[in-house]
Amino acid sequence: MAYGLYQAFFVSTNTLFESFYARMRKFFHVKEECASWQIFQVLRTVLIITFGRYLSRAPGFMHAFGMWKATFSKWNPWIFFDGTLNTLGLSAANVRLMLMLIIMVFVVDFFHEKGYRFREHLNKKDIVFRWVVYFAAIFGILIFGMYGWGYSAGNFIYQGF
Repeated sequence: MAYGLYQAFFVSTNTLFESFYARMRKFFHVKEECASWQIFQVLRTVLIITFGRYLSRAPGFMHAFGMWKATFSKWNPWIFFDGTLNTLGLSAANVRLMLMLIIMVFVVDFFHEKGYRFREHLNKKDIVFRWVVYFAAIFGILIFGMYGWGYSAGNFIYQGF
């Protein structure tokens, strides 16, 4: 419920103050097509969503605030390399797969931003090649994924409710 209210706050204030925000951008001469503005928008959205997720994962508000504080006061980038993630329920193979897929998403998104459309390009190929790609994707999900009997995506996200 707290996460829903948190999200509603940002959505409603954006809608209510849209003209004010436009005047502020004009007053400060913000070039909306500029890469730095677009990066700022992406980072702002990621931070708002990420910190809002703490509300749905923590058992209470005070614990969520403690988690926010720990995020900045206990900075340890070596957690990605020293095996600590393996103690949090992720195997080394899952961590490698996760990093590989994150890189793949960034590469696809980069090409998409440059105007290259993978689906359109794939649709221009012959049917045999397309089906090989489709089956490779399906088998990749089955082999590398955790989508067996009893799998429910909601179990992880809504575990605390």
